[in-house]
Amino acid sequence: MEPDVHICMPELPCVVYSFGIANNWLFDDLMLDHGCSVWSFDPSMTVGTHKRRPTHLFEPIGIGASTGVHRGESTLYGGKTDYNMMTLQDLMARYGHTHVDIVRMDVESAEWGVLDQWNRDKMWPRIGQLLLEIHLFKPASSSYQAKPLSASEASTYANTLTSIPMTLFHVAQNKDQSAMVRLHGDMTRVYEIGMIVATTSKTFDAIYASNKWSSSESRSGEGSEMAVTRSVRKCLGEWLVKYDVATFGDACGDANWQSQIQGFRAVRYTGYDVSPNAIRRAKAKNERESNAAFRVMDLSTTVPPKHDLFMVRDVVQHLPWDMGVQLLRNVRRSGAKYLAVSSFPGQSGHDIGVGDFYHNDVYAKPFDVLRLPPAIETCENYDGVHRSMGSKLLLIPLSDGSIFE
Repeated sequence: MEPDVHICMPELPCVVYSFGIANNWLFDDLMLDHGCSVWSFDPSMTVGTHKRRPTHLFEPIGIGASTGVHRGESTLYGGKTDYNMMTLQDLMARYGHTHVDIVRMDVESAEWGVLDQWNRDKMWPRIGQLLLEIHLFKPASSSYQAKPLSASEASTYANTLTSIPMTLFHVAQNKDQSAMVRLHGDMTRVYEIGMIVATTSKTFDAIYASNKWSSSESRSGEGSEMAVTRSVRKCLGEWLVKYDVATFGDACGDANWQSQIQGFRAVRYTGYDVSPNAIRRAKAKNERESNAAFRVMDLSTTVPPKHDLFMVRDVVQHLPWDMGVQLLRNVRRSGAKYLAVSSFPGQSGHDIGVGDFYHNDVYAKPFDVLRLPPAIETCENYDGVHRSMGSKLLLIPLSDGSIFE
């Protein structure tokens, strides 16, 4: 059973390229109904060049890492071997496009060579959103027979995906019977992935510039004021000693309060934020802290360096569900020993846009997919009038995780 395709609908006018149709026009027609102009490609189909609507064009051409005639083992349904293929650059030049809002690609393992070519030729600024079905078997293989991945093959696939400079907003396992072959742990053969060019940095830069969260002390909001972080600072000071923390990573905001944690100067601290504005403010507030460094980084798209303890406090509650899940997944993948994360136990909320707010529970939907271990420490996250919100700072021991978990 193939999962539903998740799409971030683009503003009009929009250009969509769809590769690998297999006589299923559901996605292409949906985008046409939305008002986009759609170009569809599939050399395995028996129909020739045609239009389904005035804003549509189908051509029997394959997407490739080079332009020419494909020869050799086929990845197409039906086994066709000699067919025309073109690079994305050449297709865009053919139709006069400098940017494609959405590229959808389901090409039965041929995607790996194409993605590598896009990485090499730096095509990503020309793509707004990528909807991709990935096939975890050797390129040019037409067989769905069980075949375990070697460590080098798994590493190659992972490196290709993590090189894509987009925000991952959707991952789903394809549960078609032919795809449900276990390759490594819970990893199976086929996944649906959605990626989009992040607007996170601009959104949070605007929040910091406008003081949207209305604190006279910290542009990160009232939750980062000294009076509100009294309990958190005490707990963290105790945890640094109890769990022998030498390196401390933090999704820091403007780092208004962190330097006042007891024992802070005994650790190597690095603060990360997606907003350059926040990092500038953090550096200014902590200019005398020789043990502290600050870096602009989107933790929802980038795996940070390894730290003994990594704190994600009052962050995922401002992110769309998929981005929040991916941020915590990236922290786990970093090899951190412990995660300190804020949570609203037993509370739930709906999905949000970047910079909005909801009550996140890291053990409930959507974070239940991460299967985080039980917390070994719990602390009040807010003091004063905000304590009634019920937010806690949890300390969770981590183990290495997979990007496909």
